[in-house]
Amino acid sequence: MAWLGEHRAFIVQEFIKNGGCPVATERAFRILFALGRREAVPDKKTIYHWVSNFRQTRQTLKALKEAIRQEVAAITPEMILKLIDNYREKLHQFINIQGHHLRDVLFKTRFCKTAFYVFSRNRKKPFPIFFDFEFIRF
Repeated sequence: MAWLGEHRAFIVQEFIKNGGCPVATERAFRILFALGRREAVPDKKTIYHWVSNFRQTRQTLKALKEAIRQEVAAITPEMILKLIDNYREKLHQFINIQGHHLRDVLFKTRFCKTAFYVFSRNRKKPFPIFFDFEFIRF
């Protein structure tokens, strides 16, 4: 079963509240989510794993959202302009070669690669155009 973040958060919270008892945590999980006796719940190993991960990272959903907001805010207007210029340049190259494959596509392992799927009148299937944005680094 694919467990949602809501399930994981409840399990960690309940495990700590119950003093580290996985059985009581499973019971509370069944009650809250209205699961029957035969329906799947996270097992003891999964509960310990989730609690261990939480204790190591100590990241909550709010903290992760805030980190994403900070990263988005760090994008400068120059980066966006460079991205738009690169996008326009590649589209003009594509138009000039009348839908054939781009020959100067570079694959760099340390940089971000983005593929845009383009539909051509001559082809039934879309094909990717790759853009290399050198200013985005991981």
